Amino acid sequence: MARKTARKPSAPQTMSVDVRLSPLNLSTTQTRTHRCTALVLGVFILVFSLIGVTSFRQKSPTIDEPVHLLSGYSYLKWGDYRANPEHPPLAKLWAAMPLLVLDIKDTRRSSMHWDLVAQFSPHSLHIDGVAADMLYVHNDAETLFFYAKIQMIALAILLGLFVYRWSKELFGLEAAIAALFIYCLDPNILAHSQLVHTDIAFTAMFFIGSYFFWRSLNKLTWANLGLTALFFGLAAITKYAYLVMVVVWGLIGLIRIFNAQPLQCLIGRPRTVANRSQKSALVAAILCWCLIVAYVAIWFAYGFRYDALPGGADHLPMANELPDSLLVRAIVSFLTEHRLFPEAWIYGQLYVFKNLQREAYLLGEYSDHGFWLYFPVAFAVKTPLPTLLLLIGTLASWFTTRRERFTTFFLITPIVHLVSY
Repeated sequence: MARKTARKPSAPQTMSVDVRLSPLNLSTTQTRTHRCTALVLGVFILVFSLIGVTSFRQKSPTIDEPVHLLSGYSYLKWGDYRANPEHPPLAKLWAAMPLLVLDIKDTRRSSMHWDLVAQFSPHSLHIDGVAADMLYVHNDAETLFFYAKIQMIALAILLGLFVYRWSKELFGLEAAIAALFIYCLDPNILAHSQLVHTDIAFTAMFFIGSYFFWRSLNKLTWANLGLTALFFGLAAITKYAYLVMVVVWGLIGLIRIFNAQPLQCLIGRPRTVANRSQKSALVAAILCWCLIVAYVAIWFAYGFRYDALPGGADHLPMANELPDSLLVRAIVSFLTEHRLFPEAWIYGQLYVFKNLQREAYLLGEYSDHGFWLYFPVAFAVKTPLPTLLLLIGTLASWFTTRRERFTTFFLITPIVHLVSY
């Protein structure tokens, strides 16, 4: 009799599930993301613009704005750079561009102050008299400032778009929306975005330039390199504090050199750079290219002309701003003799250098040379508490998280910028 052999129970069959998205699902996800991005950015532009316009329509211009607006108009319309040389021209040029299509009465010849502007220091306030007479007495100041302030709000919106883009690339869509929300309702941003001044313009150039510098230190392409240098050059003709960017970017580049993550270089023969010496060469090349572009941008901003006044017969009172240092005097003499920089650029740097220490009032005390605590205290008081807590959290995350430390380090860049001057 044949024995029946027991059959071993077969092992349960497992079903493999392919979790990869199909092209259709991937396309649907991307479409939803693009729609969400368009909606978020559209709401941001609308809300930010409405807040800015309705706010500045209820306020008069600040004390500096008439001078800045007249200066920008004089650069564009008359090619005359005598006014307000203590600030580079870009922000003023940008604000004054809409004025070129308006019918503005030129009152320079009837003003006793215009010819005196080039003979005395900006402290003499002759340019303030010209601005008041031309903008308020003989023209419609409300219309002029309306279009000028719209220009500044446009720069602030551009900055917000890059806040969103950089946040999204680093941490995703949700983080980008949160960052844009904080930016849109930040009182410092809302206040400065309405002013015809250099602050919001320089912040935009610094931040956007840092974004492309970050991209260059991860994947060096012609586009990333060109845009990094472009925005560095734009920052150089916006505010003399652009030298802070050299320090900050140099520090970031140094950290990138010692970071273990390799750098992709797609300029020339595509290659991956992991050697420190090769990284150093690339970082140095990026910074050198930025300085070259900045030098060209400076000449471009002043019309590739040395003389601040048209014709070259009269010059700015350079000797009045020279310090006692023999070394500085020798450097200035060399620059002016060989005309290595525009006259207004050299004069503006001297004026700023001479007036680094200013009178200030802080916490019930007065000082004729300022307080080193002034800007840290102002930053702490003016910045909303949630933003301060988020900044502290960013610093804590950078010190405690080893992974992606280089990427996180870039988040400190805005903090360095805000407390640097």
